[in-house]
Amino acid sequence: MMLAVLILAFLAFLGLVLFLATGAGVWLALLFGGGGVALLLLLVDVVRKK
Repeated sequence: MMLAVLILAFLAFLGLVLFLATGAGVWLALLFGGGGVALLLLLVDVVRKK
């Protein structure tokens, strides 16, 4: 379960870096980065409840 959380965190970070590196719009990078963080926090909360 922790492996899935780590993979999602890495993908969210990678997506954020790619958006910033390609200059595809800072607001898009923030949107996807924020979505990844929210998803990560949700998964951590679910894992802790189990």
